[in-house]
Amino acid sequence: MVNNLTGTGTLDFRVFFAAPAVDPFVQVPAGVFQVALNPNESVIIEETIELTAAIQTLFTESELVFAYELLLDASQSATAVEGAVSVEVLTVRVVHNPNLGS
Repeated sequence: MVNNLTGTGTLDFRVFFAAPAVDPFVQVPAGVFQVALNPNESVIIEETIELTAAIQTLFTESELVFAYELLLDASQSATAVEGAVSVEVLTVRVVHNPNLGS
């Protein structure tokens, strides 16, 4: 949930998957979701990611890294963005089909 008090801008929520030996943030994001920030507004991000074949192969490993980042762009705002960016609940549901692509 994003709670914005003042200012406008956009927030990018990026999701990454990687093998344990790899820095997930240097990978191409599995999903990027952009939301607009407006004064006195709370935003909940609910999205679905369709995993590419390359990311799906990571699910055959014994370990998998899941990471996310939030990027704020308020460069076009006349008023500074003030408020709180918080991840209060993060629900991840993975439906894996081992026969996909066979």
